Amino acid sequence: MSKISETAADKPHKEIILEYYGAIRESRGISRESVMTCAEDIDELFKELASQNLIPYPRNILSVAINDEFGSFSSVIKNGDKVVFMTPVAGG
Repeated sequence: MSKISETAADKPHKEIILEYYGAIRESRGISRESVMTCAEDIDELFKELASQNLIPYPRNILSVAINDEFGSFSSVIKNGDKVVFMTPVAGG
């Protein structure tokens, strides 16, 4: 389990599952990991991950899913949630 945030002690820590697909999985070299975070929403979580270069893509090209449903960067995250960041898919 990774710890990605050392923020204020008054914020509760939660354990979440991050799943990676496509280009993000290729750049991370893993498809899934459990992390501890104090992030309250997807935006805070993204900022934590991006600050450590764990998500090497700008926010404006990513989509997000929480517990297998599309979400937004303002979506609240809870202990035990599964979060997926997705890059655009190209094909033809």
